[in-house]
Amino acid sequence: MGTVDDDVGPELAAWDVALRIGRGASRFSTPLDAKTRRRLDTDFDEATARAEELVEVATGLRSTAGPARGLVVDRAGWIEANVGSSRRRAGRLASKAPVDAPSSPRRRAPPPVSSSASCSPGCRAGCSASTT
Repeated sequence: MGTVDDDVGPELAAWDVALRIGRGASRFSTPLDAKTRRRLDTDFDEATARAEELVEVATGLRSTAGPARGLVVDRAGWIEANVGSSRRRAGRLASKAPVDAPSSPRRRAPPPVSSSASCSPGCRAGCSASTT
């Protein structure tokens, strides 16, 4: 696998740190043996082809890029793919935000309601709260 994409818009996280930590944690995972990898490749090829058929039947959409292909990767490859995907999505979202948009005002929490809160026939909201 390569590195995380660079052309994704404004950075919202330290993606290099996320990738480094993820790769470091993946050192403790058990690598796939060749037999398991071949079995998973076969399983994913079958499941991916079936999923493509179901999507086409349900939506009428068909890929113009050719058949989809499942890819079996190790834990480090999975981490890299997910960090890259998260980075691209976050970058797209950040690039759509107005540059001059003020930060969101914090909402005030509602006043505390004591345990003696009860419904009251005279209250239009259907409840009343006693602070005593």
